[in-house]
Amino acid sequence: MRHSVGKMGHLYYIDLIAIIFGFGLLVKNFGKKELQWLGLWLAISPIPASLTLDGAAHAARLFNFSAPILLIIGLGWWHLFETFKKLNYGRLMILPIVALAWLVLFTFYLHRYFVHYPVDSARHFGYGFRQATEKILEVEKDYQRIAMVSSKDPPMIYFFYWSKTNPRLIQEYGLNFSKDVVKNHPLDKYKVVDWPPGIGSGSKVAFHLRSDTLYLVSQNELPQDLRKEPLPEGIKLVSLITYPDREVAFYLITRDAQHEAAFSDPRFSKGIDIL
Repeated sequence: MRHSVGKMGHLYYIDLIAIIFGFGLLVKNFGKKELQWLGLWLAISPIPASLTLDGAAHAARLFNFSAPILLIIGLGWWHLFETFKKLNYGRLMILPIVALAWLVLFTFYLHRYFVHYPVDSARHFGYGFRQATEKILEVEKDYQRIAMVSSKDPPMIYFFYWSKTNPRLIQEYGLNFSKDVVKNHPLDKYKVVDWPPGIGSGSKVAFHLRSDTLYLVSQNELPQDLRKEPLPEGIKLVSLITYPDREVAFYLITRDAQHEAAFSDPRFSKGIDIL
Protein backbone atom coordinates (compact mmCIF):
# COMPACT_ATOMS: atom_id res chain seq x y z
CA MET A 1 0.00 0.00 0.00
CA ARG A 2 3.01 2.33 0.07
CA HIS A 3 3.47 1.80 -3.67
CA SER A 4 -0.06 1.60 -5.00
CA VAL A 5 -3.56 2.82 -4.27
CA GLY A 6 -4.75 -0.80 -4.25
CA LYS A 7 -7.34 -2.60 -6.40
CA MET A 8 -5.47 -1.53 -9.53
CA GLY A 9 -1.99 -1.63 -11.00
CA HIS A 10 0.28 1.18 -12.13
CA LEU A 11 -0.98 1.04 -15.69
CA TYR A 12 -4.54 1.25 -16.92
CA TYR A 13 -6.14 -1.91 -18.27
CA ILE A 14 -6.69 -0.28 -21.62
CA ASP A 15 -2.92 0.19 -21.99
CA LEU A 16 -2.62 -3.59 -22.35
CA ILE A 17 -3.82 -3.07 -25.94
CA ALA A 18 -1.01 -0.59 -26.57
CA ILE A 19 1.58 -2.86 -24.94
CA ILE A 20 0.66 -5.67 -27.32
CA PHE A 21 0.92 -3.41 -30.38
CA GLY A 22 4.07 -1.78 -29.02
CA PHE A 23 5.87 -5.08 -28.49
CA GLY A 24 4.74 -6.20 -31.93
CA LEU A 25 6.22 -3.05 -33.45
CA LEU A 26 9.42 -3.52 -31.43
CA VAL A 27 9.89 -7.11 -32.63
CA LYS A 28 8.91 -6.36 -36.21
CA ASN A 29 11.37 -3.46 -36.52
CA PHE A 30 14.10 -4.68 -34.18
CA GLY A 31 16.67 -4.09 -36.90
CA LYS A 32 16.46 -0.36 -36.19
CA LYS A 33 19.21 0.79 -33.86
CA GLU A 34 16.94 2.98 -31.71
CA LEU A 35 14.58 0.06 -31.08
CA GLN A 36 17.53 -2.18 -30.20
CA TRP A 37 18.52 0.36 -27.56
CA LEU A 38 14.93 0.42 -26.29
CA GLY A 39 14.92 -3.39 -26.08
CA LEU A 40 18.22 -3.37 -24.19
CA TRP A 41 16.91 -0.69 -21.81
CA LEU A 42 13.82 -2.80 -21.15
CA ALA A 43 15.93 -5.91 -20.53
CA ILE A 44 18.38 -4.40 -18.05
CA SER A 45 16.06 -2.00 -16.19
CA PRO A 46 14.78 -4.60 -13.66
CA ILE A 47 18.29 -5.77 -12.72
CA PRO A 48 19.01 -3.22 -9.92
CA ALA A 49 15.68 -3.96 -8.20
CA SER A 50 16.16 -7.71 -8.56
CA LEU A 51 19.38 -7.49 -6.53
CA THR A 52 17.45 -6.27 -3.47
CA LEU A 53 15.24 -8.18 -1.07
CA ASP A 54 11.78 -8.62 -2.61
CA GLY A 55 12.82 -6.14 -5.30
CA ALA A 56 10.92 -7.91 -8.06
CA ALA A 57 7.64 -6.82 -6.44
CA HIS A 58 8.79 -3.40 -5.19
CA ALA A 59 7.24 -0.68 -7.32
CA ALA A 60 9.55 2.11 -6.14
CA ARG A 61 12.69 0.07 -6.84
CA LEU A 62 11.30 -0.90 -10.24
CA PHE A 63 10.79 2.73 -11.21
CA ASN A 64 13.49 2.50 -13.90
CA PHE A 65 11.34 -0.13 -15.58
CA SER A 66 8.53 2.37 -16.15
CA ALA A 67 10.38 4.46 -18.75
CA PRO A 68 10.84 1.77 -21.45
CA ILE A 69 7.37 0.38 -20.76
CA LEU A 70 5.81 3.82 -21.26
CA LEU A 71 7.77 4.30 -24.47
CA ILE A 72 6.51 0.95 -25.74
CA ILE A 73 2.94 1.92 -24.80
CA GLY A 74 3.38 5.19 -26.70
CA LEU A 75 4.66 3.30 -29.75
CA GLY A 76 1.70 0.94 -29.49
CA TRP A 77 -0.88 3.72 -29.48
CA TRP A 78 0.90 5.50 -32.30
CA HIS A 79 0.93 2.31 -34.37
CA LEU A 80 -2.73 1.67 -33.57
CA PHE A 81 -3.80 5.19 -34.54
CA GLU A 82 -1.77 5.06 -37.77
CA THR A 83 -3.49 1.78 -38.63
CA PHE A 84 -6.97 3.18 -38.04
CA LYS A 85 -6.20 6.32 -40.03
CA LYS A 86 -6.19 4.15 -43.13
CA LEU A 87 -9.76 3.07 -42.49
CA ASN A 88 -12.80 5.19 -43.26
CA TYR A 89 -13.84 6.99 -40.07
CA GLY A 90 -11.47 4.74 -38.13
CA ARG A 91 -9.70 7.50 -36.30
CA LEU A 92 -13.01 9.15 -35.43
CA MET A 93 -14.18 5.89 -33.87
CA ILE A 94 -11.14 4.88 -31.84
CA LEU A 95 -10.22 8.23 -30.33
CA PRO A 96 -13.53 8.76 -28.44
CA ILE A 97 -13.53 5.13 -27.27
CA VAL A 98 -9.98 5.32 -25.92
CA ALA A 99 -10.58 8.75 -24.38
CA LEU A 100 -13.74 7.54 -22.65
CA ALA A 101 -11.96 4.45 -21.32
CA TRP A 102 -9.09 6.56 -19.98
CA LEU A 103 -11.57 8.95 -18.35
CA VAL A 104 -13.45 6.11 -16.63
CA LEU A 105 -10.24 4.49 -15.37
CA PHE A 106 -8.79 7.83 -14.26
CA THR A 107 -12.01 8.60 -12.37
CA PHE A 108 -11.79 5.21 -10.68
CA TYR A 109 -8.19 6.00 -9.72
CA LEU A 110 -9.12 9.35 -8.22
CA HIS A 111 -11.91 7.70 -6.24
CA ARG A 112 -9.47 5.10 -4.90
CA TYR A 113 -6.85 7.73 -4.08
CA PHE A 114 -9.02 10.28 -2.29
CA VAL A 115 -11.69 8.06 -0.71
CA HIS A 116 -10.37 4.56 -0.02
CA TYR A 117 -6.60 4.93 -0.02
CA PRO A 118 -6.31 7.19 3.06
CA VAL A 119 -8.21 4.54 5.03
CA ASP A 120 -6.65 1.41 3.55
CA SER A 121 -3.04 2.62 3.68
CA ALA A 122 -3.02 4.29 7.10
CA ARG A 123 -1.26 1.36 8.80
CA HIS A 124 1.56 1.50 6.24
CA PHE A 125 2.46 5.14 6.87
CA GLY A 126 2.76 5.27 10.65
CA TYR A 127 -0.72 6.64 11.18
CA GLY A 128 -1.45 7.32 14.84
CA PHE A 129 2.01 8.39 15.96
CA ARG A 130 1.17 12.04 15.45
CA GLN A 131 -1.99 11.78 17.53
CA ALA A 132 -0.14 9.77 20.19
CA THR A 133 2.69 12.32 20.32
CA GLU A 134 0.28 15.21 20.73
CA LYS A 135 -1.38 13.44 23.64
CA ILE A 136 1.98 12.55 25.23
CA LEU A 137 3.08 16.17 25.09
CA GLU A 138 -0.19 17.15 26.73
CA VAL A 139 0.15 14.83 29.75
CA GLU A 140 3.88 14.05 30.04
CA LYS A 141 4.30 16.44 32.96
CA ASP A 142 2.37 13.94 35.09
CA TYR A 143 4.88 11.13 34.49
CA GLN A 144 8.55 10.52 35.20
CA ARG A 145 9.06 8.36 32.10
CA ILE A 146 7.51 7.80 28.70
CA ALA A 147 7.95 4.22 27.45
CA MET A 148 7.22 3.40 23.83
CA VAL A 149 6.94 -0.22 22.71
CA SER A 150 8.97 -0.96 19.59
CA SER A 151 6.92 -3.74 17.99
CA LYS A 152 5.79 -1.52 15.10
CA ASP A 153 7.67 1.25 13.28
CA PRO A 154 10.56 2.82 15.25
CA PRO A 155 8.60 5.06 17.64
CA MET A 156 11.32 7.57 18.45
CA ILE A 157 11.62 8.74 14.84
CA TYR A 158 7.93 9.65 14.78
CA PHE A 159 7.93 11.07 18.29
CA PHE A 160 10.87 13.41 17.76
CA TYR A 161 9.48 14.56 14.41
CA TRP A 162 5.98 15.34 15.61
CA SER A 163 7.18 16.79 18.93
CA LYS A 164 9.60 19.06 17.01
CA THR A 165 12.46 18.03 19.28
CA ASN A 166 15.64 20.02 18.68
CA PRO A 167 17.94 17.81 16.54
CA ARG A 168 20.91 19.00 18.60
CA LEU A 169 19.49 17.23 21.67
CA ILE A 170 19.19 13.99 19.72
CA GLN A 171 22.74 14.32 18.42
CA GLU A 172 23.97 14.85 21.96
CA TYR A 173 22.08 11.86 23.30
CA GLY A 174 22.76 9.31 20.57
CA LEU A 175 20.54 6.56 19.19
CA ASN A 176 20.23 4.24 22.19
CA PHE A 177 17.00 4.89 24.09
CA SER A 178 16.83 1.59 25.96
CA LYS A 179 15.74 1.60 29.58
CA ASP A 180 19.29 0.91 30.82
CA VAL A 181 20.76 4.05 29.25
CA VAL A 182 20.85 7.03 31.63
CA LYS A 183 22.86 10.11 30.69
CA ASN A 184 21.40 12.78 33.00
CA HIS A 185 19.97 14.37 29.88
CA PRO A 186 16.47 15.76 29.18
CA LEU A 187 15.86 12.89 26.74
CA ASP A 188 16.39 10.30 29.51
CA LYS A 189 12.67 10.58 30.08
CA TYR A 190 11.87 8.86 26.77
CA LYS A 191 12.58 5.16 26.40
CA VAL A 192 12.01 2.43 23.83
CA VAL A 193 11.03 -0.87 25.46
CA ASP A 194 10.21 -4.39 24.37
CA TRP A 195 6.92 -5.91 25.39
CA PRO A 196 7.84 -9.08 27.31
CA PRO A 197 6.59 -12.33 25.73
CA GLY A 198 3.98 -14.19 27.69
CA ILE A 199 3.00 -11.10 29.65
CA GLY A 200 -0.62 -12.21 29.50
CA SER A 201 -3.62 -9.97 29.25
CA GLY A 202 -6.19 -8.26 31.38
CA SER A 203 -5.27 -7.51 34.99
CA LYS A 204 -2.02 -9.53 34.73
CA VAL A 205 -0.57 -6.76 32.57
CA ALA A 206 -0.83 -4.26 35.42
CA PHE A 207 1.82 -6.06 37.46
CA HIS A 208 4.37 -5.26 34.73
CA LEU A 209 3.61 -1.54 34.67
CA ARG A 210 4.49 1.45 36.82
CA SER A 211 2.16 4.25 37.78
CA ASP A 212 4.89 6.88 37.21
CA THR A 213 5.35 5.76 33.58
CA LEU A 214 3.17 6.36 30.54
CA TYR A 215 3.24 3.50 28.02
CA LEU A 216 2.57 3.73 24.31
CA VAL A 217 1.51 0.27 23.13
CA SER A 218 -0.21 -0.98 20.00
CA GLN A 219 -3.09 -3.41 19.82
CA ASN A 220 -0.51 -6.10 19.06
CA GLU A 221 0.51 -5.94 22.71
CA LEU A 222 -2.99 -5.46 24.11
CA PRO A 223 -5.32 -7.30 21.76
CA GLN A 224 -8.34 -6.71 23.98
CA ASP A 225 -10.53 -3.72 23.25
CA LEU A 226 -10.01 -1.24 26.09
CA ARG A 227 -12.92 0.82 24.78
CA LYS A 228 -15.21 -1.60 26.56
CA GLU A 229 -15.98 -1.11 30.24
CA PRO A 230 -14.88 -2.16 32.74
CA LEU A 231 -11.16 -1.92 32.10
CA PRO A 232 -8.89 -4.75 33.26
CA GLU A 233 -8.03 -4.28 36.92
CA GLY A 234 -4.99 -2.13 37.51
CA ILE A 235 -4.81 -0.59 34.03
CA LYS A 236 -5.54 3.09 33.55
CA LEU A 237 -6.36 4.12 30.00
CA VAL A 238 -4.99 7.62 29.38
CA SER A 239 -5.87 7.84 25.69
CA LEU A 240 -6.82 5.71 22.71
CA ILE A 241 -5.83 6.35 19.09
CA THR A 242 -7.74 4.72 16.24
CA TYR A 243 -7.10 4.28 12.54
CA PRO A 244 -9.47 5.95 10.06
CA ASP A 245 -11.44 2.69 9.92
CA ARG A 246 -11.98 2.97 13.70
CA GLU A 247 -9.75 -0.01 14.55
CA VAL A 248 -7.42 0.60 17.48
CA ALA A 249 -3.94 1.83 16.56
CA PHE A 250 -2.41 2.65 19.95
CA TYR A 251 -3.19 2.77 23.62
CA LEU A 252 -1.61 5.16 26.08
CA ILE A 253 -1.82 3.36 29.41
CA THR A 254 -0.31 3.38 32.87
CA ARG A 255 -0.80 1.46 36.08
CA ASP A 256 -3.59 2.59 38.32
CA ALA A 257 -1.99 4.15 41.40
CA GLN A 258 -4.60 2.65 43.73
CA HIS A 259 -3.96 -0.81 42.32
CA GLU A 260 -0.21 -0.31 42.80
CA ALA A 261 -0.63 0.76 46.42
CA ALA A 262 -2.66 -2.36 47.19
CA PHE A 263 0.46 -4.56 46.95
CA SER A 264 3.26 -4.48 49.46
CA ASP A 265 5.62 -6.68 47.44
CA PRO A 266 8.30 -4.25 46.14
CA ARG A 267 8.46 -6.12 42.81
CA PHE A 268 4.82 -5.25 42.19
CA SER A 269 4.86 -1.80 43.76
CA LYS A 270 7.52 -0.63 41.32
CA GLY A 271 6.71 -2.80 38.36
CA ILE A 272 8.84 -5.45 36.68
CA ASP A 273 9.98 -6.57 33.22
CA ILE A 274 9.15 -3.45 31.21
CA LEU A 275 10.77 -0.50 33.04
